Amino acid sequence: MLKWVIAHPAATCLLCGTSNPDHMSDTLMAMRGPLPDKPMRRRMLRHMETIPGFSTIASLPWVPGKDALYHGRIRSAQAAARTATLR
Repeated sequence: MLKWVIAHPAATCLLCGTSNPDHMSDTLMAMRGPLPDKPMRRRMLRHMETIPGFSTIASLPWVPGKDALYHGRIRSAQAAARTATLR
């Protein structure tokens, strides 16, 4: 699915991060072989839509268990930036 994201026309940069060596190996493998074309991306999406729970994934926390902390840090940084701009 990483190739699906990379191949999207709107994607200009993709940042991946992990501390799990197995995940890093999977990420590196996305650089091998061709990227999916538009028809293949459509088939990939149709497949994902058959997976139970896929339609609700967008409502899940970005980082499970840390969502409130993440959004709190973003709000604090935005408030600090607005304060600095007003000075």
